[in-house]
Amino acid sequence: MKYVLLVIILILNSSCKNQELKFNSEKWISDKIGHNNHRIKMTKNLIESKLLIGKNLESAIELLGEEYGYLDSNLKNKIAFTIKESYGFDIDPKFTQFLVVEFNEDTKEILNVKSTRSVDRRSFIEKILTE
Repeated sequence: MKYVLLVIILILNSSCKNQELKFNSEKWISDKIGHNNHRIKMTKNLIESKLLIGKNLESAIELLGEEYGYLDSNLKNKIAFTIKESYGFDIDPKFTQFLVVEFNEDTKEILNVKSTRSVDRRSFIEKILTE
């Protein structure tokens, strides 16, 4: 019985690891709202490598895809790409994580890239069953 429990714990532990991936534009774009978890696994590499810093906004959109939005209608120098969106058992998102790209409004040069997330309102069961 001890061994069965140990095997189950090891399997759960290895399946829960958020393995990082090197940024890949094709995988990023194909993972629309993060259901395959490619985006979440590439985010750290994308930010730490500073791949987008200094590029113009059009280049970033080519790499990350056309699906983005403004975080705030008053802030015209920040756009957000969805990294992960989870609905749990609801029709409205209960958790969202974004990649925020800040740029110079005049030159369109990218100044900063960061990740931000909403409060996670999913229950423990929803987190397990809907990932």
